[in-house]
Amino acid sequence: MNNLVGEIPMSLSALSFLEYLNLSDNNLSGRIPESTQLSTFNASIYAGNEGLCGPPLPKCSSHETYQDPPEQTKADKIDLVIQYSSVAIRFIVGFWCFIGIMILKKEVRVTFFRWWDKICDDIYVQLALKLKKLKPQNGENSLFCAKCSRNNFN
Repeated sequence: MNNLVGEIPMSLSALSFLEYLNLSDNNLSGRIPESTQLSTFNASIYAGNEGLCGPPLPKCSSHETYQDPPEQTKADKIDLVIQYSSVAIRFIVGFWCFIGIMILKKEVRVTFFRWWDKICDDIYVQLALKLKKLKPQNGENSLFCAKCSRNNFN
């Protein structure tokens, strides 16, 4: 139940030390690789894989083989290029609209940087308050005694 898809790799048939294997309830298809190891397992390890055939499974004609999924057509590739190009163009246009407005309009630029400074100040204040709460109130609880200039590890 690992949501495996496709053929069982031929390299798996080269393994000679498998004691237990369970490929049941996946979406495997094609011919089971012929080897002494994989054909000795019980057919139940392949249960739930409707597309599998070959020993030890009973169903499989001699001419039945797994068909690779069709390759991408030229139209699919063109659609993919158009999709990526449109994303890139939108990013570039949006970025330069923002930068262009910032360059051309002084009021927008000043307002933006005031807003940015306020956000940074608010973050700094919140962080400083949190750190202040974490610091001990008196020197007795700290590991370093400021009054006596010695370590307080007791």
